[in-house]
Amino acid sequence: MIPITQSEPEYSRQNAKTSAKVLAGLEPRATRHRLKLRVAFHDSCHLQHAQGVRSQPRDLLSSIPGLELAEIPEAAICCGSAGIFNLVQPDAANELGDRKAGSLLR
Repeated sequence: MIPITQSEPEYSRQNAKTSAKVLAGLEPRATRHRLKLRVAFHDSCHLQHAQGVRSQPRDLLSSIPGLELAEIPEAAICCGSAGIFNLVQPDAANELGDRKAGSLLR
């Protein structure tokens, strides 16, 4: 059997199926209590860009009674901390991080 590499389309399809099952297919194990909070969820770049996972975490958070989910402006913009980017391109990474932090504060 030849292993499937990450660059092959079948690997991507299987990965998307697994991600959807893991995040979206589980019912809560504990009673959900009302949380009167306004929260923002920051998508990790590898989930949103590489795996296309965006709705599942939001669906999970939205299932908590009383919780208000606020979208982050420019949510698709990277935070600058992926891999070693912040080590090899510190100025660009800092700019991205500052921009992301400003978006979160708004």
